[in-house]
Order: sequence, then C-alpha cells, then structure tokens
Amino acid sequence: MSLRHSLGILFLTWTAIYWYIQLGTVFFCKRYFLQVAFLVGGGVLGLWFVFSVITAASGCQAVWLALAIVALLLSLAALALGLIKLLLRQGDRPRSLHALSRALALYSSSPKRLVLRTEDGVKIQVLHLMGEPQRKDVIIVCHGGGRNKDIEANVTTCELLFEDYDVITFDFRGHQESGGKWAGDGSSKYDLKVVIDYAKQNGYEKVGIVSWSFGAWTAVMEVAEYKNADTVVAAAPPPTDMREIRMTKALFARGFRFWGLPVRIAMTVLRGMRIGRYDVHPSLMSVVDQVAPIPLLIVCNEYDDTIGVPKERFRELYDRAKEPKEFVVLKGTGHIYDWPNTFHYLALVREWLRKTMR
Repeated sequence: MSLRHSLGILFLTWTAIYWYIQLGTVFFCKRYFLQVAFLVGGGVLGLWFVFSVITAASGCQAVWLALAIVALLLSLAALALGLIKLLLRQGDRPRSLHALSRALALYSSSPKRLVLRTEDGVKIQVLHLMGEPQRKDVIIVCHGGGRNKDIEANVTTCELLFEDYDVITFDFRGHQESGGKWAGDGSSKYDLKVVIDYAKQNGYEKVGIVSWSFGAWTAVMEVAEYKNADTVVAAAPPPTDMREIRMTKALFARGFRFWGLPVRIAMTVLRGMRIGRYDVHPSLMSVVDQVAPIPLLIVCNEYDDTIGVPKERFRELYDRAKEPKEFVVLKGTGHIYDWPNTFHYLALVREWLRKTMR
C-alpha cells in the first residue's frame, strides 16, 4: 500500500471518528486540549494527504484529485476551528482578564453529579453543592446562552452563594453535557422545572433562582408559568424573543438554510452548543407580569452590547412586571459579568437573597 493510500485511509478514519464523537457525544466538553489536538492533528494529516496527491498528480486518477479537494476543505476547516478554539475560545487557562469569566473552572466544593430527565424527555446534567448537614434553603444558578455550568462566572457565583445556601446548577438542553437541542421556543423552562422539582423533593423549604442572560429569560418564563420559586434574580434577560437580539438574530433569520449548517456545526466545536429550529418564539414582555407575587430583581448594564439593547428596554420589561420587584442598572456597557461590574453584581445578588429568602 502506497503512502498516499495510507494517508487517505488514516485521514478519513481520523475525521470520521472526530466528528462522530463531536456531534454524537459530550466527550469533548471538558477535554479542551484533546479537542484542539484532534482538530489540528486532523488538519495537518489532511494537508499531508493533499500534498502527496499533488506531488503525484501526473499519475493520479480523477478520483484521487476529487478526494484531495474534499480533504483540503475538511483540513482547512479543522485547522481553522482548532486554532480559533486554542487562541480565542478559552479552555481552563484564560489568557486575559476579559476571558476569565468565560474560561472553564473547577468547583472546590466537590458537588454531587446527577442526571435528571425533563417531562419532554431531555437528559439534563446537574451539579448539587450540599452542606453538611444539608441547609434548609437552596439557590439554583442558571448560566447564559452558549455558556455552561462550568465557566468561571457560573462557578464563582455558585461558590459564593454556597457560603450561605446549598446550590444547584446545571447545563441547559443543547449545552455542554446535557442532551437535546437549544432553541428560542421556551422549552428550556422544562430544564429549570425539573431541577426545581428535584430541589423540593430533597426537602428544601425555599428555592431561589439566580440567572443570567438566556438563563434569566428562561427563569422568568418558567416562574411566570409554574410559580414554584421564592425569589428570582434575572440579570440581563433578553427583553424580547430570541429572534430580535444581536447574538441570535442572524441565526433565526438565515442560520437554518442549507449553507448555515457549517455555522451550526462550528458552534458545537467552539461553544459546545447544539442548536435546533422551532417556529414558536415567546417574548418575556408578554409573561413578565405573571411572575408576581414572587420577588423579581432585574439587573442590566447601561447598554448591553451582547444582546444589543439599552437600559430603556430592560426598564420597559421591569415596568410590565408587578410588585414585588426591583431594578438595578450597572454602569457602562457589557453583559453583567464583564469587568469591573462582577463583584458589584454578586454583592447585589447576595443582598437581594438575604432580603427575599427570609
């Protein structure tokens, strides 16, 4: 067997194994450098195969040239994704202060790991930080869209709140280690509901929710319908439906056309996020008034450059909510955890919980 044949078989096998693992499992969710190595290694292997075909082009059949073109495209895509993942999308070693809140982190409290199944059949990966003995109240922490339970911002929030309460956090559907697909249809409320049900089955007297971005959007949706929490912190909840905010507008407008498939696949590599299409797009503006009588704290920046809306839109959402409620605006642009507002936001959360979890 020639070197060209060997390289071709090895490259195709390598590529098939990687994409099966990437798209069909959650193996790479916490194996950052291994994922980068697979991508870059596959890209280099593919380019080597292409080079071997080119150098023997005069003696190659058309099928080899066609395979070389396919291999070239796959190799360049793998190299691009691997280098973007390495240089821009942080793993567990952030290279800048700005990247810190998005880096993966470990919990120091040795949480209990479990899987819960939602009423529509999706498996949700959950972490439960439990005191010894178990405390009487629990806080459920909800991450933002395209993030997960293991990023530094989420871990820091959980560890801080664990000083006073037991804490539960989880991956929303379509994110990191949970199953299913993410969409802007409101089905993520079932993820939060099954976690709240689990908390109550474990005997907690009061359940608070601390949520951020898409997680806050979900928390408002869920509590408005089920009234099953005792207080809600909604930080930067998109005050509309998912088609109108900056990060998802293009996705819902054009991302589900055929040529949008590579973008959605890239999202599974860069953010560990699997995206699904739905035709139902509920808005918080139509349900926020139903959260009462549960206390609701809405926090935002003067301008949210991730969602793409000013504080006036969050004020409109707050005005539609009913008492008891509170509204706090953080200085500057950003998306809650962007420095230097992180500590101020967390202090606000602790104070709010002390007032409303009595």
